[in-house]
Amino acid sequence: MLSSLLNPSADFKPRVRLGPQQPRMGAFQQHHGDPRARRRSRQFYLFAAVLGIFLFWWYYLSDGGGVGNGKGGISRIKLRGQHGMPPGAGSDWVPSFGQPVDPPHRSSHNKVELVVASVKNTSTHWLKEFFPHYAKSIYVSDDPEAKLTVPMNKGRESTVYLTYIIDNYDTLPEVMIFLHGSRYQWHNEDPMYDGVPMLQNFRIPYVRDHQFATLRCTWELGCPHEMSPDLAAVSRLTDPDADDRAKTEAAYAKAFTELFPDLQLPDDVAVHCGAQFAVTREAVKRRPKRDYVRYRQWLWETDLPQQYSGRVFEYAWHIMMGMPSKYCPDARDCFCQKFGLCNLEGCVEHGCPKRYKFKFGLLPKDWPDVGPGEDGWPEKGWAD
Repeated sequence: MLSSLLNPSADFKPRVRLGPQQPRMGAFQQHHGDPRARRRSRQFYLFAAVLGIFLFWWYYLSDGGGVGNGKGGISRIKLRGQHGMPPGAGSDWVPSFGQPVDPPHRSSHNKVELVVASVKNTSTHWLKEFFPHYAKSIYVSDDPEAKLTVPMNKGRESTVYLTYIIDNYDTLPEVMIFLHGSRYQWHNEDPMYDGVPMLQNFRIPYVRDHQFATLRCTWELGCPHEMSPDLAAVSRLTDPDADDRAKTEAAYAKAFTELFPDLQLPDDVAVHCGAQFAVTREAVKRRPKRDYVRYRQWLWETDLPQQYSGRVFEYAWHIMMGMPSKYCPDARDCFCQKFGLCNLEGCVEHGCPKRYKFKFGLLPKDWPDVGPGEDGWPEKGWAD
């Protein structure tokens, strides 16, 4: 070959027209005369092409089972098995990919976000420990120096929830879970009032299907009936002989007509108590941003005491988000579909015997290490 390069004329062959018995050899055939080599080359190029197409789809077009957000960007990966999942991860776990767990700036690509109403003496570390896969907006409503706070601390958790919606209306995530900052609360749907298993079992697909869902199933308190608003009874607000329920019904009736002039005052209002719920972006955006601004302004300007102004919103969030005024799903279906607890025994329409014990009030300090079995609080292991 070296001699032919140095002296091209040595191997010169004149170009002749090939007859039918002498097919022209292409460049590929000239350099890969061995049929097996040709076959291997074709297989290699085919494999490379298929792999390239798959990787392109996986990174840029997939939504749900692979990496990507379905809009041409790499965001997060969804693992369908249990392997590699962090402690506390639920069935809808979608760990962050290529970005911090708590992104400094939220975008509409985030699928689920926890919106937390807390105060300075509330420990919220449990949320980061057990739910690192969720973005979080943790408000400290009584600390003006906190990273996230509110202009006016009034109406309990209501100002936090409304402030979040107002400030982030154009970049809301797909699903928002609004909740309180304490891990243990008497209204948490758990035998020991623990918020960790409650959130671990909570099914995000249920929210997507129903648009709105409380974090409870048991009909105590709030269901099957909470109040019958009556505008004619507004005078009860200042009646010293009226009980708390009568005053609540009077306050609710007056507030409802001011907050929702487009809706008829319902005769019956019922929903799980607790003011903890999940809602989709679509449900929130059924109402324009100006409505939420107006709701918050009403909350700041009302003369109602917090116990009543906060309760008005507690039993109005579901209506605000497009649900019927009486929203009490069958507890048997609720536990199965909302929390994945489908094999509970002895369940009836209003609840299951080993899921929740009603006891109103603040949990004892250092619960559950201190307090179970005392003063009417459930004992450890009572539901085992």
